[in-house]
Amino acid sequence: MHLQKTRGIVLKLLPFNDKNKIVKVYTEHFGLRAFIVGAGSSKLNRGKLSLLQATQPIWLETAFTETGKLSRLGEVTPAASIINAMQHHTKRSMLLFIDEVLYKCLREEQADDQLFNFIFDSIVYLDKTTQNCNNFHLVFLMRLSHHLGFLPTGNYSSVNRFFHYKDGIFDCFTTEGTIMDEVHSELFSKFIELDYQNMESVPLNAQSRNKLLNNMLLYFATHMPSFSNFKSLEILSEIHAV
Repeated sequence: MHLQKTRGIVLKLLPFNDKNKIVKVYTEHFGLRAFIVGAGSSKLNRGKLSLLQATQPIWLETAFTETGKLSRLGEVTPAASIINAMQHHTKRSMLLFIDEVLYKCLREEQADDQLFNFIFDSIVYLDKTTQNCNNFHLVFLMRLSHHLGFLPTGNYSSVNRFFHYKDGIFDCFTTEGTIMDEVHSELFSKFIELDYQNMESVPLNAQSRNKLLNNMLLYFATHMPSFSNFKSLEILSEIHAV
């Protein structure tokens, strides 16, 4: 049996039966895959399960089967650390949010090197950065929209002041229920060009940040129906209420 090794990002660890669990991993070379992993009390199982926490970057080895079928997870080792982020309350909330976002939008059992590297590098940056990261999730969403194929058009101006969710553009006309309000359209436009290094260059209070986040999620939901009912939003709101 030919074993193959690839990097992956752990998304979910789910119950399966008394002896096994299922772990969903977004892999570098094979896209989204589900694996069977032993849930027994042996030292090997405990060590493997301890690495399978949400957003943990891993190296995994397995005999990959055809798409749609379960493979048994082989050797697992860390590909990067998220220890710092997990010990920081704001960063930890960001990781929970990122995990929920990825779980809702990653569906393809095919490789996308650029998307994988973006996610991997984002998690590593969040763990290592010493700068404030209150806007990290907003920049993450905007960059992710690019990789998913619906990055907004950066045509905001004093004339084109309203962002239209469906078309992904700024325009001068308004249609109730289909546009972002004028204030947050301007803020939204600024995030189109931001990266992690300058993510705090747009000052936001807690209310504006949470409103902009909800607007971004509405934009995603317009293009991806699976985007709804986020459990981690309450945690983010509490973290950013101060």
